[in-house]
Amino acid sequence: MFKLAAVLFSLLAAVHESNLAEHQYNAIETENEWKSSLELRFQNLQNSMERQLSDIKEILRSIKASIITNNASMVKCIPPNFEPIGDRYFYIEEEETNWYDAQIKCKRNGGFLASIKNGQELSALSAKLDGDARYWLGINDRQRKGDFLSATSGKNNSFLKWSPGEPDSWNDRMHCVGLKNGLMAMHLCENKRHPICQADNEI
Repeated sequence: MFKLAAVLFSLLAAVHESNLAEHQYNAIETENEWKSSLELRFQNLQNSMERQLSDIKEILRSIKASIITNNASMVKCIPPNFEPIGDRYFYIEEEETNWYDAQIKCKRNGGFLASIKNGQELSALSAKLDGDARYWLGINDRQRKGDFLSATSGKNNSFLKWSPGEPDSWNDRMHCVGLKNGLMAMHLCENKRHPICQADNEI
């Protein structure tokens, strides 16, 4: 009887140890599968990120090439008869016209009625002008008295160098700015002056 009990106990112990070993084995297998799954997911994520990075680099190369192409196409062709004065190009018209026709004449020549950006440019331009002649600029206050804008860009003209007593619009019809001897003055827009044209439309 005792021998039978001992045998049964031994059998139960063996079964228990077997179950425990199987459980441990399954746990190890589960851990290995989890690690393998995690490594696979990480590898897939890494591959996906590498593909996205490659796509981004290709997009950036395309954008860079597009910018270079656009910049090249934006290089302006200088119209005939325009000459470099300072760091821009100008054309001085020999024929006198009123201020309105001066804009048209500049456009027909491929440019715009000029505005002056600074004193250095004014000095360089004045050196090319006849001291006894009068010239039209694109600067005017036709929209609002005292608010001097560029007819070309519509921007406020930041540089103005007036003759003594100017700006003077005593009859409320003097809204267009002319140039003589390097100084600016208000004139009737109907007066005839030599247009000064600029090649660009930035100022």
